Amino acid sequence: ALFYEFPASMLKDFSKGYVKSLKLSLTARNIFTLTNYSGYDPEVLATDSYNYYAYDYAGYPHCKSYSLSVELKF
Repeated sequence: ALFYEFPASMLKDFSKGYVKSLKLSLTARNIFTLTNYSGYDPEVLATDSYNYYAYDYAGYPHCKSYSLSVELKF
C-alpha cells in the first residue's frame, strides 16, 4: 500500500482554506506471482477433500485488485 498526505500549506493555497486535510492511498493485491509453477495459480485449492488438496484442475487464478481511497476533511 502507498499513502500520501498533502501538506497543509499546499492545501491552504490551493483550496483557499476550505480543505483542511487530504490523504490518498493506493493498494494492489495479486498483481504478479514469482514462481516456476506451470499452472495458472500456485495457490490452488480445487476441492474440500483432503485426498485432492492442492491438485490443479486448471481452476482460475486469484483475481487482481486495485483500490484507491481519498480522505478529504473540510
